[in-house]
Amino acid sequence: MERLRADERFSAHDFENFKEAVKTRVPVKVLNKYGKDEDLARFIVAREGNVDAALRQFLGAVEWAEQTYEPRHEAMVCRHCLLEPSSHSHVPIGVEQSERSTIMYGCPARATNSDVGPIVRHVARQLEYCYNLHQTGSRWVWCVDYNGFGLKEALQGKLAAKFATLFSNHMPERLHKILLLNPPSIFQVMLKAVKPFVDKRTLNKLVPVSGNADEVIKVLREQHMFPPDALSWLSVVLKQKLPAKLPKFPHVSWDLILPSLRPVLEFEFKSPPLILPPLPAAINEHDEEGEMPTA
Repeated sequence: MERLRADERFSAHDFENFKEAVKTRVPVKVLNKYGKDEDLARFIVAREGNVDAALRQFLGAVEWAEQTYEPRHEAMVCRHCLLEPSSHSHVPIGVEQSERSTIMYGCPARATNSDVGPIVRHVARQLEYCYNLHQTGSRWVWCVDYNGFGLKEALQGKLAAKFATLFSNHMPERLHKILLLNPPSIFQVMLKAVKPFVDKRTLNKLVPVSGNADEVIKVLREQHMFPPDALSWLSVVLKQKLPAKLPKFPHVSWDLILPSLRPVLEFEFKSPPLILPPLPAAINEHDEEGEMPTA
């Protein structure tokens, strides 16, 4: 909240007027869920003190949240990643040290499912879960790895526009910065597609970081306050050649990842392959009574 109050766009008078306007339009139950002072301050700051605009945006964000989030944050899930853990390639890898922003790693070329809606819902649910943890702050850092990035990914303009809507409309003042790790020249194609949907402040949060793996790690450590575990993990990831599988996640990731996804991700990216013993030849797939054997 201190960060928002210190923002040049914040006005205590406008904030109080906005709070009163929200109370007249939003049921108490919904207000208790989405109307903390810090949440409301994000909207009035994003709309630069325009109470009517902030109210419209807040009501739209509440409607979207009710359709996107589960009643209990720990129950939120990505059904695509339950079936195929590499579907979306978005995972929290740590908490940066300047204001405890959640660090989300993403690599477009690693994702095996490019459907726009499920990707946006996955990221939104993951972020909402992290925002409610005691060890994280109210913003996030998106760390985008462009390893393997090509024309297919660059042409995903619809996905980029959806993310822009997520940042600007539904999660205002949540994005700390977007770190672009070795973006190729073709990235400009995607940037051109996004620009009409993104405000100047968000565009100013795009930070290219280029160089070999060691050089990138040095910048992330010295300029962006990444913790040691995340840096160690990224130092391995940035040297991989796709389609290499992601290495074991940093220890802190398991506290940040959606609880519903931890078992499948732990099996996929941490545990050794599960080797099942062969069924006895006489039983084959069914026991002698024609039913599946029980453990």
